[in-house]
Amino acid sequence: GGLVTIVLYIEGMLTPSLPSIGSEFHVSIGEASLVLSSYLITGVALSPVVGKLGDIYGKKKMLAIVVVLYAVCVSITGFSPNFGFMVAARAFQGIGLTVFPLGMSLVREEFPREMVPKAQGLLSAMFGVGFAISLPLGSWVSDAYGWRTTYHTAIPFVVALAVLVILWVRESEFRRPETRVDYIGALLLGGSLAAFVLAL
Repeated sequence: GGLVTIVLYIEGMLTPSLPSIGSEFHVSIGEASLVLSSYLITGVALSPVVGKLGDIYGKKKMLAIVVVLYAVCVSITGFSPNFGFMVAARAFQGIGLTVFPLGMSLVREEFPREMVPKAQGLLSAMFGVGFAISLPLGSWVSDAYGWRTTYHTAIPFVVALAVLVILWVRESEFRRPETRVDYIGALLLGGSLAAFVLAL
């Protein structure tokens, strides 16, 4: 739940920061919105791939890898020297979106059957909590201290969550080693989404 909240907190902070990002890097608001769309494109394309890899190698293992990569990407995004670097960092950061399907799968497999609906409901509630916190707080931090600070303030939380996932989350016993990962399909999906966004 905390992981979902912090991911949504970071994403929600970015929307009110777009004018500041555009001003600093001398790009229009439309161009600045690429920091949002690049994240969504890779996140949507990677979600089925990471889910299948979780079935093969273990969901806790994949969740730990995802959270560590996400923490690294969040840490470097706030230090972006130029707009192109930021868009690229945000694209890699899109792997953070895969925590949602991985988290839901872990809940289904690790919780007693009678507790699954409540646990999934709590996880879903974190979506609303993350956005409820992020929009007003992100807007205030961005206005008062700059958009980079919104990222810097998130670094300790994502690092702590990465450590907690590695040390605390139990590995699922569910495995499907015969599962095949459709890498080509993911590339085609990502390419199609990118072409659609760039055409707008």
